[in-house]
Amino acid sequence: MTTKRSAWLAWPFLVPLLAGILLPAESIASWIRPPGDTLVASVTTGFWLGRFLLVLLAVVGIALTRLLPDTETSVINRRPIPWRALLVLTAIGVGFRLPALNAGLWYDEIQTLVRYVQQPMGILITTFDSTNQHLLYSALARLAVLGFGESGAAIRLPAVILGALSLPAIVVFARRWLPGREGWLAALLLAVSYHHIWFSQNARGYTGLLLGSIVGTTIFLDLLREGVTRRRVWAYGAVMAATALTHITGVVIVAAHAVVWLWQIRSLAPHRARWGPLAALILFGLLTLLLYSPVLPQLYATLTLPNLEPVTPQWKQVGWFLREAIGNLSQGGPSRAAVLSIGMGVGSVGLVSAWRRDRVVTTLMVLPLLAMASLLVVTRHNLWPRFFFFGSGFAVLIGVRGTFATLRLLLPGAGPRLGGVLLAAAALGSVFFAPRAWAPKQDFERAAEWVVSHQSPSDAVAVTDMTWLPLTVWLGYDWARVDDANALRAQESTGGSTWVLSTFPIRLAAVAPSLWEYLGEAYTAVASFPGTVGGGSVQVHRRLSSMGSNDRD
Repeated sequence: MTTKRSAWLAWPFLVPLLAGILLPAESIASWIRPPGDTLVASVTTGFWLGRFLLVLLAVVGIALTRLLPDTETSVINRRPIPWRALLVLTAIGVGFRLPALNAGLWYDEIQTLVRYVQQPMGILITTFDSTNQHLLYSALARLAVLGFGESGAAIRLPAVILGALSLPAIVVFARRWLPGREGWLAALLLAVSYHHIWFSQNARGYTGLLLGSIVGTTIFLDLLREGVTRRRVWAYGAVMAATALTHITGVVIVAAHAVVWLWQIRSLAPHRARWGPLAALILFGLLTLLLYSPVLPQLYATLTLPNLEPVTPQWKQVGWFLREAIGNLSQGGPSRAAVLSIGMGVGSVGLVSAWRRDRVVTTLMVLPLLAMASLLVVTRHNLWPRFFFFGSGFAVLIGVRGTFATLRLLLPGAGPRLGGVLLAAAALGSVFFAPRAWAPKQDFERAAEWVVSHQSPSDAVAVTDMTWLPLTVWLGYDWARVDDANALRAQESTGGSTWVLSTFPIRLAAVAPSLWEYLGEAYTAVASFPGTVGGGSVQVHRRLSSMGSNDRD
């Protein structure tokens, strides 16, 4: 690489440099946010930080252009990528994720739609008032709504695309260290997996986090083993910054990559090969801060808010997490006992086999999951299984590896062939369980329609906690919100029945104990509308006035 070539490539970085120097932070913030908006000052501060980061990014970019090569210094002998087969695999994935895409939304999806996706793009990207705001996903969903109109299918479309793309991504990653058939079988299992389909029809950032973790880990592995190039460094920084913008926990994945680099630094060649991964990690940090800069003050305030303190609901307990995780796994296949015993056995064998085959790759797959678990426990955050979905591709790879390794131990001669047959049969069996993922996640619409069809003109209807937003703000029903027993008593009908709709009983009992106790004492559960979200059934409670008896409808 000549000095002239480096100078030519450095010219584009003058754009962020000039932007960082000249952009008027106050004017942009006032133009994006409406007059009198309380967030104008916060967004202005964010844009000032963004100006500084733009200048810093330009300086770092110019330095990397001069220090890093733009091509490989050696020829890599790698199997050609079967693009046609990957395209077919992706099409299969999309096909399993389109049916019933418009089925009932659940609370988090409705909150995303109402609070973010329905806002103008400028408001959307400068708002971070809740960890439910997955910034990049919300922006993609906004574009889908602008293109196809507002519907459940539209806001879920980015999840479908990101989930389908994770299938070829896991094949490409597996080809770095496993026999070809194992990666393809893992991708096939994911393509028809209940859980993968469920998350691919969930208007949240989790499939983006999954895709980013696979692609980012693949690039980082190449940085460690196949040479440092300018293209790889920038690709890693951009992919992982987009992943963190999709879901802030993407930072945990990068932290695990940094630990692996420190572990491997002595075994790397000197100069570029040794410090190139560090350049990629620094670039990730700069890009992530830059992308988040308009909302950085809000992000800090949101992440440091106490989470239902001093209440300690069940979902912060490790025992609850294990029961919930096992229960979720059983939804997509056999009984819980079978999932637990077979999964733990095969997974353990697969982990040992993967470690023996490639310790670095195994650490890159497992360490982010351990880091996530540690972070949630230390911060006493809610231990929701969905926080670990980003590792599902790696988990399936370890499971596939474990299947072949177990059969090789039991049947040395026929093991490899039988393993392929068994895993293909497992994929075929999963096809029959896939339709379960197409059911409504939460059926607020049907629950509301049922109440309307059964209530009388003198009846009162109330909503609680996590039924208020879906039923009154989203669906538009004029029903009173009650947050405690006294508020419910004040709303009760004196000449007819009182109906109360609730969901997520664990949360309701934690945030409104008096209301939950009063519902159990004075009301009768008369209808339940199940959903695929754990604990997300919409319950209808009824209490007759003192003029009648409290019986079941």
